[in-house]
Amino acid sequence: RDDMFRNKLILAPLTTVGNLPYRRICVEYGADTTLSEMALIYNLNRTQRSEWSLLRRHNTEGLFGLQVAVNRPGDAQQFAKAIEASGFSYDFIDINCGCPVELIVRQGCGCGLWEKKGKLRQVVQALVEYQSKPVTIKCRIGPDEADPQLHKHIGEYEEWGAAAVTIHGRSRKQRYTKLANWSYIEQCSRLTNLPVIGNGDIMGYSDVEQHRADAPNISSYMLGRGALIKPW
Repeated sequence: RDDMFRNKLILAPLTTVGNLPYRRICVEYGADTTLSEMALIYNLNRTQRSEWSLLRRHNTEGLFGLQVAVNRPGDAQQFAKAIEASGFSYDFIDINCGCPVELIVRQGCGCGLWEKKGKLRQVVQALVEYQSKPVTIKCRIGPDEADPQLHKHIGEYEEWGAAAVTIHGRSRKQRYTKLANWSYIEQCSRLTNLPVIGNGDIMGYSDVEQHRADAPNISSYMLGRGALIKPW
């Protein structure tokens, strides 16, 4: 399981644009791992067909994760049981703890879930217990870039049962502005035994090579906007 998240180029889950045809293109250009668009567990548990369609995988996708947003451990448990029994093809589940959109945060999802550590722990544990695939966490460095907080918590994620952590090197406040803090991602990667996937401002392979040289503890690299601009 550990190898699943090491030495990989990963296509970020991209809401509205990271659809199945786009992911197929990125696989052709070398993406090792792809993820679904973010799906809301609240809607999945109410069997909304449009939400479940977000989780479809194409047979050309190698490693494939389901990215979900959730705010209640009980909902996570219900979904885990359903996906385990569904026959859906996937390799891991990724919990969205990094979406900074205010509507999502106010619902207690995305960054809103990350800021409630006890609830996040219960969500991770429910997904780990009630389905059989690895569970990962995707988060930011904290609410405010002036006072990053992730280093205080990342060491606990392995105890909860998480298999890897993706760190977007920006704060909730930053959203997608200014530069990602890769030195802080590297700092956090030294505080856990879990594979750490770095994310933020990777616009080409030269950026990956630079991060490999500067931040050797980071296990894999996730591309978002860079892959939208130039999938190749």
